[in-house]
Amino acid sequence: MLMRLKKSNKSKKGYTLTELIVVVAILGVLAAVATPLVIGQISTARKNADAANARTIENIIRIAIAKGELVQITGERAYELVTSSIGELPVPQQGEDYTFYVNVETAQVKCANTVPDDDATEWVEIKENQGN
Repeated sequence: MLMRLKKSNKSKKGYTLTELIVVVAILGVLAAVATPLVIGQISTARKNADAANARTIENIIRIAIAKGELVQITGERAYELVTSSIGELPVPQQGEDYTFYVNVETAQVKCANTVPDDDATEWVEIKENQGN
């Protein structure tokens, strides 16, 4: 009888509680290590997308200057050029408090959450004319 009881226990298939706890612990460690890496990659991707959009906007403005279509850079005129060229102003990926700014002297474009601090030149926000 004792032999039969031992034999029936060995024929059962499955994982022990200890094995399951070890697997869950390993998955928890992997998640704890991977999460910051993924979040960092997402943040970098958003910054890169905004930088690429800023370069696109800058190129649109520089082409308009070269063609003589833009003499004085303003935020409203830059907005008109961008929307007529690519349909709409790109939405900054870094957050709602970010926007695109253009340097009125150099036509450089940046995506930032505050007006870029440069004492030598003036930066203006690229935005729709609020008077319309």
